[in-house]
Amino acid sequence: MDAASFGLSSADLFDTPLLRMQDDLLVIVAPALSDANPARVVLSRLASLEEPFERKGRAFEKAILALLERLGLSARGFKVTRGGEEYEFDAVLAWGDYVFVFECKSRSLSGNHPANAYYFDLGIQAAMRQVTRLVDALRRYPDILLEHMGADVTRLTVIPCVLNALPYARTGATNGVYCIDASILTRFFEDRYFHIGRPYRPAKKLTIMHRIRMLELWASAAPSPEDLLKQFEEPFQLTLLKAHTERRTLLLPITSSHMLSTTELMRSEVSIESLSGATGASASAIHETMASFE
Repeated sequence: MDAASFGLSSADLFDTPLLRMQDDLLVIVAPALSDANPARVVLSRLASLEEPFERKGRAFEKAILALLERLGLSARGFKVTRGGEEYEFDAVLAWGDYVFVFECKSRSLSGNHPANAYYFDLGIQAAMRQVTRLVDALRRYPDILLEHMGADVTRLTVIPCVLNALPYARTGATNGVYCIDASILTRFFEDRYFHIGRPYRPAKKLTIMHRIRMLELWASAAPSPEDLLKQFEEPFQLTLLKAHTERRTLLLPITSSHMLSTTELMRSEVSIESLSGATGASASAIHETMASFE
């Protein structure tokens, strides 16, 4: 309740819609809740509170390793010393002809604050340098991977990747390093398809959810490392985000005779047509499927 209450650490009512009155009565500002996205609200508030997620780093690494192991994949985390230097590998996945080296990061997001965004980017750059250092060690000392995973790195393609706990990713590789987040990794393994859901209520206390396939993430019945690389190159979450983000010009009066013109990035409406454009699906076919089901 305290975290959701407006106070000195609040920038606005977006993520603190509660007003605490003198008699400890709490007043809810309804307009702030009318179109609230719980995930965005929580992430925004955690950013404004400057929550130090880095102390959760070890738990995040264990969660990623547990996910990969549940899938039956060969994944390990380990620490080694070679040439007088220590190398700590958070998560290494040997899959097919590839070795994915993940540098796990649990930094809090910037909350769109310019200074925080600057230091967040410095942290991402540092993580990229670190994972590049680890990859170089694997290539200079092939016995590391052979000892800990029984894999010959000289015959494999090494993929360096910064893996964020919170939703922050980039399209393509920067200086040879990919930057994705946990939601991209888990979503990829959860389902072969991306669906949209259309609820129907044919009777009281009865809801039927019709799931319609929009995009196929795997090329076959089981995921492959090549499929995963495609998601690293062009994360589907970012494709959807870009398809529903637009630049809008805002005019703000600053004096009786002057106005300020500024450009903001804002979300646009999600529709069958916009989703079809992002996924390559046929909007008319989806409408026909919905009509037939209804």
